[in-house]
Amino acid sequence: MTRMAETMKDIQTSSQKIADIIGVIDSIAFQTNILALNAAVEAARCWRAGAGVRRGGHRSTRTGQPLGRRRQGDQDPESTPVQSG
Repeated sequence: MTRMAETMKDIQTSSQKIADIIGVIDSIAFQTNILALNAAVEAARCWRAGAGVRRGGHRSTRTGQPLGRRRQGDQDPESTPVQSG
């Protein structure tokens, strides 16, 4: 009878450890969902701000390229002068 009581106590201890681990995983999942929601809201704000954000990102990508890698005549639309008339 003593062995069965010890086994049941071990099972109870293990069950508590499993419950604690599940609690931590649940907390991490909740925080991850909040971060994903925040990222979606920020992406929507950027999208709503308009093409200026997209063009700005394009421009910063191109300025990181070495000059030798740019094709000749391939200009950034932001730096192209506008001709009137």
